[in-house]
Amino acid sequence: MATKPKAKSRVSRASRSEEVREADAFLAALKRHGQVQEDAAPLKPGVTHVIERVKGKPRLVRKRFSAI
Repeated sequence: MATKPKAKSRVSRASRSEEVREADAFLAALKRHGQVQEDAAPLKPGVTHVIERVKGKPRLVRKRFSAI
């Protein structure tokens, strides 16, 4: 008897491209509001996220929260 593939493997390519668009929009909003920094040097005021490189790929990492 065949089993259903796991939910993760059933995600369509269209929804993955939508996820990428949402992630790009989120990053753009963070940049627009000065809440992201490219390096992990001491964080400037208002910065909540840092872009780190993992195996050469950029990864957005939250470092702290902001109560704006």
